[in-house]
Amino acid sequence: MADKEYTVVELVLNYSKEHINAIYSFFMAFVMAYLRIYYIGKDHPWLKRYVEAVICGLIAVASESVFEYFNMPTKLSVAFGAGVAFLGVDQIRIIAKHYAQQIHKKYK
Repeated sequence: MADKEYTVVELVLNYSKEHINAIYSFFMAFVMAYLRIYYIGKDHPWLKRYVEAVICGLIAVASESVFEYFNMPTKLSVAFGAGVAFLGVDQIRIIAKHYAQQIHKKYK
């Protein structure tokens, strides 16, 4: 049993070392989003604060693969996550919808 626990810990540590940038970007976005919601002082339920912070973190992690695809430094995902967290999920949705409509108009 001790071997299995050691193997799992070792796997988690190796995964963490390989994906440390994604972990940093997630936590940066999570903490910043939570603090932004707390700072603006709106009376959000605790679950909504956590869900928005998690969504911001996941957007930050997903951005790492986009940066990699375009041959950009993947460390930019930390800064991108901070920007997403600063704006918030609702604002990111508005921006994404605007660009999607522009692309749709262009290729229509």
